[in-house]
Amino acid sequence: MRVPRGRRRVLPDRREHRTDRRRNDRRADRACLPCRPCRDHGTCRPTATRQINTRTLLRQQWAADPDHGVLVRAGVRRNRAGHRSAERLGVHSYAVRGARGTGSSHRHIGPRLGGHADRPLRGRHSRYRTCEDRDQFRVGQAVPHKDRRLRRVKEHRLRVAVIGHGVEGQAAVEYWRAQGHAVVIHERSGTVEPYGGVEVADEYLAGVESAELIVRSPSVRPDSLPTGIPVTSVIGEFMKRCPARVIGVTGTNGKGTTATAATAILRAAGRTAFVAGNIGTPPLSLLSRIKAEDVVVLELSSFQLMDLTLSPQVAVVLPITPDHLNWHHDLTEYEQAKAAIAAFQSRQDIVVYAADSPPAARIAALSRAQRRVPLGRPEGMDIRPNGIYLGGEQVVDARDVTLPGRHNLFNIAAAVAVTYDLVHGDLDAVRTGVRAMEGLPHRLQTVAIAGGVRWVDDSLSTTPQSTLAATDAYDGPKVLILGGSSKGVSFEDLAAGLRERQVRAVLLIGEEAPHIAAALDAAGVHGYEHAPGPMADLVARAAAVARPGDTVLLSPACAAVGEYRDYADRGKQFDEAIRRRVL
Repeated sequence: MRVPRGRRRVLPDRREHRTDRRRNDRRADRACLPCRPCRDHGTCRPTATRQINTRTLLRQQWAADPDHGVLVRAGVRRNRAGHRSAERLGVHSYAVRGARGTGSSHRHIGPRLGGHADRPLRGRHSRYRTCEDRDQFRVGQAVPHKDRRLRRVKEHRLRVAVIGHGVEGQAAVEYWRAQGHAVVIHERSGTVEPYGGVEVADEYLAGVESAELIVRSPSVRPDSLPTGIPVTSVIGEFMKRCPARVIGVTGTNGKGTTATAATAILRAAGRTAFVAGNIGTPPLSLLSRIKAEDVVVLELSSFQLMDLTLSPQVAVVLPITPDHLNWHHDLTEYEQAKAAIAAFQSRQDIVVYAADSPPAARIAALSRAQRRVPLGRPEGMDIRPNGIYLGGEQVVDARDVTLPGRHNLFNIAAAVAVTYDLVHGDLDAVRTGVRAMEGLPHRLQTVAIAGGVRWVDDSLSTTPQSTLAATDAYDGPKVLILGGSSKGVSFEDLAAGLRERQVRAVLLIGEEAPHIAAALDAAGVHGYEHAPGPMADLVARAAAVARPGDTVLLSPACAAVGEYRDYADRGKQFDEAIRRRVL
């Protein structure tokens, strides 16, 4: 029977419907609600589909211009029970738009720059983008929209204050200057000269209140900066702009080795992979070279993570032990800073964590990722004396790992865990990458073997736990060089551990020498002595104490201080002194 025009009828799902209502879906397309591999490789069976109307007007509100507009977002529709349809399917927990993809998987919690709402999602391969932040586009650049309503970004030249002019600070200056903004450098040392139209503040933080955006270096605490001004960082900006999958690695020790090993495996499989972050290369300097199909591996310190509000799609949390307590207020703050690597993940992301480290397990528990890979467990990446196993199958033979120490087998296992799917389970690529993996400079690096004595540079070891791991990497007695700046940690566990190991002598250097000596006395460790003076004298004393079959190990358990600029300078002086004295 024909229903009169305008009359209502009830559909089978009890929704009311008017017969004269026409579908307005000329712009609609079938949108896949994909899993992560679907977006990366373009082929997978969609878990579910729904009609998405792409006629959406996106207008982003500016912090400096409240009348400019509001944010109108597309959202996942709710059914009669109030459930979000995609969430019930366990696929998406955020808005979807268009069949070209859902854009970045980064989740954001809390206010964005200038109090903005969550990042509007967009088609990953679409040229239509949203005006997310004022500093995203060059001055005067047009922002197209699919609804053909073209707007022009208000011509506004931001005043950007870059706090610190180290490696990341220099990358920040070049990045924001290239965007057409006015950049002012604030350097505590006061040794920077103006260049390329960039200003330098007369005094550290002088006039920073006039900035519209602050870019902090990792060594600058966020709470030391003025309030009321948006603050970002090189890592934070990179996470917002990076079009590729990001693997983030954090922990107290092993970050650099894990990140380097993951990159080696990806490259062995033919993937284009970049390694950056705390390992030395600012990621913003690589941004223009990165494509959507590439992979970026970031080593992330607690300094870089402290105010981050975007998590990488793949998070690796290695064992966490006390460190940097001269910068963090306490161990709780240190752990909370590390937690940002997983706290903002989505359900489609992955978290790999050290199961035997309670702080690492707590951080992994904060993630919403459905895929969780415990390291050192049969249900995850199982680490045995003869190699690394996944699902009962050996994926890496311990003999293929050229780096000394069982702790490096653990780091390689973490690298395999995050790359196994990306190389499609290609074990040949995994093993080739592991065999090609070279150690990091100043990390368990054999400098020379002379007169039956092995000389090892482990200057990168700046925590007691890494020093204990280094002593376990070599057989026979050791002559151990300890000291520097402790970063606020205790040496009691170090002293107790050395008591159980073969240590012939301990040479103490740096400002922490008295505290280490007291801890050694309390633990009943004898045979230590203070060895002040230049590195040449230290090496000469070690050569006099060592015997054939011994290992002289520079593994200070402390940061470099005094006559050494950093750990690299300390290691370089050690290497040069050995070559002059021994070789």
